[in-house]
Amino acid sequence: MKIFWGLILVTGVAVFSVWPMVMRMDRVADYGKDGMFLATVQMNWHQKISDYIRHKTDPKMSFFDGYFYYAEKNSLAFSDMLFVTSLLTYWPAKLSNNPSMGAGIGLVMGQVLTMIISYAIFVKMSKSITGAVIGSIAFGLSQIHFMYQVHLHTWTMQYWLLGYWLFGQRRYALSGVFLGLQMWESPLGVYFALIMIAVKLISYRLSISQLAKNLNSLVIFFIVIGVVAYLPAKAYWDVSRFYGYVRTIRDAAYHGLSINDLDGFVSPGLFVLFILGIYGVIRFQTPNFKYVLLVIITSYILALGPVLKWDGKTVKIGGIIPVPLPYAAAYYTIPGWQAFRVPSRWLVVTGWGMAAVIAMAIGKSQKKYLGIIGYLVMAILGGTRLTKYVDLPREIPAEYKTTEEVLVFKPMGGEPEEIERMYFSILAGKKTMNGFSGFIPPNRVKWLNEK
Repeated sequence: MKIFWGLILVTGVAVFSVWPMVMRMDRVADYGKDGMFLATVQMNWHQKISDYIRHKTDPKMSFFDGYFYYAEKNSLAFSDMLFVTSLLTYWPAKLSNNPSMGAGIGLVMGQVLTMIISYAIFVKMSKSITGAVIGSIAFGLSQIHFMYQVHLHTWTMQYWLLGYWLFGQRRYALSGVFLGLQMWESPLGVYFALIMIAVKLISYRLSISQLAKNLNSLVIFFIVIGVVAYLPAKAYWDVSRFYGYVRTIRDAAYHGLSINDLDGFVSPGLFVLFILGIYGVIRFQTPNFKYVLLVIITSYILALGPVLKWDGKTVKIGGIIPVPLPYAAAYYTIPGWQAFRVPSRWLVVTGWGMAAVIAMAIGKSQKKYLGIIGYLVMAILGGTRLTKYVDLPREIPAEYKTTEEVLVFKPMGGEPEEIERMYFSILAGKKTMNGFSGFIPPNRVKWLNEK
């Protein structure tokens, strides 16, 4: 019964933290046009799903071809696909006759499910409902998590967290299903989970003979991931091969975290409780601590990117040779790693590990009710919530109300203008030759800028 009330409390806090979006789902976090872009991607998938249901698909388009960058192959793989979230939000958007509400539902769903699944994992890990409640709240409301409220592919952690947790429960096939589904949402989460699993195997010092005993299960695990993830993985691969597109090591270095840069990421609740938690887990010799600490260290080092930086500048030996970090080795050796532009996103794994330490420490704590309430208050008041948001427009401008099925706007505009063109084109049920995404095809830019 106690675990149920803990679940209610975590869910309530999660809903409260994104309450403006709960009240009106066609809102997005107000940080430039990123929120509108997320809504547009989901609206694109919703339109494609409707076309498949009504058997009105465009014969010129494959499954991963978008209604923006029309006629470019696999344009929905130019950025993170967000397909799973789009699929889950299809019917609410359809039944409400509000095409743009997918992003709001996705954000609320991502927060609630991420915190609930974290709570469930922390209960198992800490053997404490109280610790699990406070740990999951401290992370869910942390600035580390909320920094990605406009990056839904990082914000929604539920799919890869489930895959990671199920692997620990030896549900290898089901774990593979969720990690395969994560590829349909965003590839980065698959790497989050696999690195955490690898760290777990290393930290428990499993011998070759021990791994061999579970070889069949591990083979099934990777086969299931491969089967479920095959189509989106192939689409991403085809984009990279056809356009010769990868993120450069310089991109990764630029977006890596400086070792002294935690501004904007520091949350009083998460960080203060983590510091107290470190003392607690060491004092009580808490099981799983070494593993979680290794996850924290590994993910933080990966968040720094391929080279060491201080104040945004690369640290160089003798002023000439950059100090390399493990991310650089991963970039050149791990398949798919070159697709990622922002190493600092690994900080969400660091923050989650910090929350796990908090849960374990409180689980072993001898604090009475007053102390526990103090921890809970610190987790809530020391966190943050959704405060900047904007309503998406629903009125279609006159230039989109045309009999043309495919719209062209020349010359090509900047990021805000192109995202608006994508949004209103799809809202009007049109396709457009214009677009914006993580990858912009050079030939399309050249064509749109021709007089």
